[in-house]
Amino acid sequence: MLSGFLRKRVSVVTTDGRNLVGVLHSADQLLNLVLTSCVERTAAPFDRLGEVEAGKPMEESPLGVMMIRGANVVTVGAIDVHAEAEANPSLWVGRDMPPAQGIPHAAT
Repeated sequence: MLSGFLRKRVSVVTTDGRNLVGVLHSADQLLNLVLTSCVERTAAPFDRLGEVEAGKPMEESPLGVMMIRGANVVTVGAIDVHAEAEANPSLWVGRDMPPAQGIPHAAT
């Protein structure tokens, strides 16, 4: 199912709301994943009016190699590395983060 994303940069959203970005090196039938060069992206918080708090851009925390249990995975999507390279991630806020390409679901 995820074989097309192996050795590619992906974004993973987990059940606890974390956004992890890294290179997918392994995936099994239970959706257990291994990411390398992994970072956690944390969007800037919003104030009571729904505006981004001034001076608080998106942050990236380096994690290195990360194994994610399949039960904790909500979505996996490929990242367009060319578009990401042209953008300035430090200026992204929650609504500006680029969407990930969804994976096709196979019938079981």
